[in-house]
This record gives sequence, structure tokens and C-alpha cells, in this order.
Amino acid sequence: MENIKQYIDNNSGLQIAKRHQNPWISIAILVCGVILVVLSRTLHYHDSLQMTLISVGIIAAIVGSILLAVCCCSANSYLYQPTRSKMKMHHFYINNVDRQLLKEMLATKEMDNLKNILPEMSTNTMLDVMISADGCFALLQVLEYGSCFEPTTPVCVLSGDAAQEVKKWVKA
Repeated sequence: MENIKQYIDNNSGLQIAKRHQNPWISIAILVCGVILVVLSRTLHYHDSLQMTLISVGIIAAIVGSILLAVCCCSANSYLYQPTRSKMKMHHFYINNVDRQLLKEMLATKEMDNLKNILPEMSTNTMLDVMISADGCFALLQVLEYGSCFEPTTPVCVLSGDAAQEVKKWVKA
């Protein structure tokens, strides 16, 4: 059975796009900063110009490094296209007693009783929730631990009021 990320990759009709960040601009800024610092070392008779180039080069290298780090960190994020809202993955350990109730809720897509399910510290049942920041769209799946966490339910796709209920539960 496929997990949530595999489900997104295999179903183009979900209107979820994988965000691809372009690292080339940040790399170019970083390289320009390094080049400015190196060039400034060749200016022996222009102290003020040399200091300016060193300062600008160091600032450009720092900005380029920060932009590259941000680009790398958000490379695997998803975006819900209709609302342009970023999707975020959450993992919750669920009490084994609530596992069957949770599976029934996912099968019927009725999330009214979700507020009665409380996350635990560590169990062999996990609920994966990927939800848009605005709460308009959610994907849920129950996983159980064998040798690793494996999906035991198909991915449940929710929108509207059901997704809002999930958002409230995630925030609580």
C-alpha cells in the first residue's frame, strides 16, 4: 500500500504540486561574493575600494548561503494549488484502543469524533496527516509498526468541513 507522498506523486488530479526551488540564484550570489573578496585582495593601492569590495563580497556570500539553505530546506514541500497554501506533514502516535475507530472514521470520511482521539507518546499505531495551512485540504493515513511503520489504510482525502475538523484537531 502506498504512503501519502507516493499517493500524491501517483495522482495528478489532487491539485497538489511539489514545490521545486531553484538553487542557481543563491549559488550565483554566493559565488559573486567569493569572487569580490578574492578580487579585493588584488587591489594594493586602493584601501577604501578594497574594504568596500571585501564588505560587499562577505555580505553577498552570507546572503547566498542563507538563500541556499532556505532553498534546500523547502525543496520537498507541497503546495495545494487552488488556495496556494503550503501543505505540512504531521505524525501522531495513536492509542491502540482508538485504532479501529480511527480506521472507521477514515473509511467513512466522518471526522466528527476525531476530537475524542488523543495522541499518545509512543505506540505502534501512527496517524500521518498532511494538511494545507488554510485547512481546506487534508490527507490522512493510519500506519502500524511491524519492522517499520507501514500503511494499513488507504490514503483518505478530505476537503471542506472535514478538513477543517482535522485542522482543529492538529492544532489542539
